[in-house]
Amino acid sequence: MMQLVRNSLNNALLLAIVLWTHSTLAAAAEDFSPIHGYWQGTHTACGTFSDDYVDIDVNGAQFFESACTLTSATKEAENAYTLKQQCEGFEEETWETSNRFTLTAADSLDIDGQPMRRCERP
Repeated sequence: MMQLVRNSLNNALLLAIVLWTHSTLAAAAEDFSPIHGYWQGTHTACGTFSDDYVDIDVNGAQFFESACTLTSATKEAENAYTLKQQCEGFEEETWETSNRFTLTAADSLDIDGQPMRRCERP
């Protein structure tokens, strides 16, 4: 009986942690929604395959050969956000990253000094 109670408490605690994490990330996602979308470097035409793109959504940012999962989002200024992410690369290497995304116009984004333009997702 004691083991059953312990297992139930462990399961309840695990569920609470999962729900808290999901709600925390969902709340953070709302903070940076103005920068959601597909962005490509300004020196490359939209729709052209290149390695200078980023696709940002509620879960994080996808770069060329890298997939990142959002760990936190902070609104730094009216149109500036810092996203901290856990990333995995093409050859399964992993790393943490922190990037500053500044929306300079409705269709222009600066990522750590790199100018990008909003494009339709391919």
